[in-house]
Amino acid sequence: MDEKEIQTYFSTPFQFFRATRFHWGCDFCDVHCLYLLSPIVNIDQSIWNNIFNDNNCLCNRNDTYHNNDMPIANEPMANSETFDYYENSAPYYGAYCDKINQYDLNVRNAAAEAIRNHPGGYGLAQLLDIYDWIKANIIYQSVPLTGTPYSPSETLYTKSGDCKNQAVLIASMVGSIGGTSKVVIDPTCSHAYAIVYFGSIDRKDEFIQAIANHYGSGYTYVKYFYQNSGIWVIFDPAGGNYVGDTLAECSGNRTVYYVTSCMSCAEQYPNSPYTYDDYCYSSCPAGTISVNQHACNACPAGEWSYNNQCVTCPDGYVLHTNGRCYSS
Repeated sequence: MDEKEIQTYFSTPFQFFRATRFHWGCDFCDVHCLYLLSPIVNIDQSIWNNIFNDNNCLCNRNDTYHNNDMPIANEPMANSETFDYYENSAPYYGAYCDKINQYDLNVRNAAAEAIRNHPGGYGLAQLLDIYDWIKANIIYQSVPLTGTPYSPSETLYTKSGDCKNQAVLIASMVGSIGGTSKVVIDPTCSHAYAIVYFGSIDRKDEFIQAIANHYGSGYTYVKYFYQNSGIWVIFDPAGGNYVGDTLAECSGNRTVYYVTSCMSCAEQYPNSPYTYDDYCYSSCPAGTISVNQHACNACPAGEWSYNNQCVTCPDGYVLHTNGRCYSS
């Protein structure tokens, strides 16, 4: 699997500054000012010296205001961070993909409990409910990142798990309600977490509103990034305190590994339980080998597969069906 690079765009889609009175309702502010989203509120501007620009927009100067809580939303701003990622590749795909299981009955029960305040069809509020439920009900337990994660049922049974086990549980629960999630493994900082899809970029206002409705008043700093025209948010209850939050040492330019579930084929097509490149197979196709009972990985370029092993022939030779190399 080729390494991919993405420019990340982190921002604060919903911040709460504490303010008493100010002009509230500008269409768009200068590049260093905030984008305001509420009706007009009268203000004695003289008491806010140098806070407003010429268009009466409240500037983001990292000031702290107090008293009544009122929401303010930022437009995303690009920073200098980039990261490279491998998706569904060695060494993590085989160890993780069959653990991410949205079909597990215990997972579905836990998800139903988590979203009980927002029943009905799939919605963004349910994603935030799942994060809160895991944060409240699963105790962090430290074990090495290099180990194989538990099944989500084991994590639910013990009510404990390290970062990778909580990430697997998140991805499983999100999938069980119809959402999209991936487990991210970051070997540089020996950490794992989930990322969750919140919709296409053109639905950003719905995402911002969902964050606002969930967290209510108070200061909330939520990071998100754009990838493939979609909005993705880090879910890391083991290392963060709210959605979008993770360990400081896991930020910056780095290489990470994405893993998605490989259980859909086995559940939907029992006679074709192997997943490769989003297709289902009865056995791993030529040029790939099985990495567990449900998934296949491609052999490196220039290698063939035989007897579930990747093999190399000398230059000018090809692999025969008997596993031997013959001159081409």
